[in-house]
Amino acid sequence: MYVQMIPEAEGEKYKWDIYDVTKAWCHSDYPLIEVGRVVLNKNPTNYFAEVDQVAFNPANLVPGIEPSNDRLLQGRLFLYQDTQLHRLGPNHDQIPINCPFKANNFIQDGLMNVNRNQEK
Repeated sequence: MYVQMIPEAEGEKYKWDIYDVTKAWCHSDYPLIEVGRVVLNKNPTNYFAEVDQVAFNPANLVPGIEPSNDRLLQGRLFLYQDTQLHRLGPNHDQIPINCPFKANNFIQDGLMNVNRNQEK
């Protein structure tokens, strides 16, 4: 897996708007940086539980990482949460495929509660 990064100060002076999704940054200006490997080595056992119920959300960030000023991303930070509430229910983060690993998110009770208030 590769990423392409540009320092914020240079992004403001780049030859075009770096947030324009119709343009790509030149690899000669900002080369791809290898950050790891994504390995897909098995098929899901239960397609519904492991694929249909997955809820990716760009607003779920680890401390120290913050979203960019990209207008598309800024919109998605709000819209993905609403979509998941509608599609999977208010406690979609308690579904095993979406459950944060050993994290207390203070979400308890409510509709479709499935994990007895995060008992260990």
